[in-house]
Amino acid sequence: MVQMKMITLFLVIIAIASVSGCINININTDEEQGSGIGQSTGSTINTSSGQNSGIASDVQIGLGATIGQNVSIGPGSKIGQGAIVESGAKIGSNVVIGQGAVIKSNAVVGNGAVIGQGAVVMPGASVPPGAKISQGAVVR
Repeated sequence: MVQMKMITLFLVIIAIASVSGCINININTDEEQGSGIGQSTGSTINTSSGQNSGIASDVQIGLGATIGQNVSIGPGSKIGQGAIVESGAKIGSNVVIGQGAVIKSNAVVGNGAVIGQGAVVMPGASVPPGAKISQGAVVR
């Protein structure tokens, strides 16, 4: 069952997330340590430069979304179709990032925040937990 979930997760990530460079996916399935699919440790995407992106196992990534290097995305988060999460960004748990939104490098989005369609969070900016960012807004 775990192997089937791994294959499914692998195919879903490959089909809907584009990462620059080659992509390797490592999923820790050590049942004894409680770190298999469905646990908060999730999966790791390694890009060709060797930097890691930590993406929780239950994150949903929309078609055509781009996830940069050294990104962390917490459990329960949803990345919309065509959204871009640039290198070094940190996305909390249960965050919703709308279609076409852009989270620039080193930006931080707090737990439970909602980023509207087409909104832009500028480099290094912080979105507080639970914040609702309007469609097309720019957060500096």
